[in-house]
Amino acid sequence: MSWCGKSAPDPRSVALSMVVHQPAFRITPAASSWASWVLHPKFGEGVVLNAEGQGGSARVQVNFEQAGAKWLVVAYANLQPI
Repeated sequence: MSWCGKSAPDPRSVALSMVVHQPAFRITPAASSWASWVLHPKFGEGVVLNAEGQGGSARVQVNFEQAGAKWLVVAYANLQPI
C-alpha cells in the first residue's frame, strides 16, 4: 500500500495517544465575575463578561481590546488570568 509515495506505516506499530490539557483558567465565582482580566494567545487581553456551563463544555464571553466580544470554550481557549 502506498501512502504519499511511501510505504504506509504498519498500523500495529503506530501508537496513538491523546493528551488531555487542563485549562489554566477555571470558571469559579471569582474568575467569572465581571471585570476579571484574561490573556488569550491570539486575541490578547480581555475582560470576562459572562460565563456558563461546567466541565468540558464551560464557556466564557470575553471582550477583547482589539478583537471585540467572543464566546470561547474554556477547555480549548488557553486563557491565562492576569
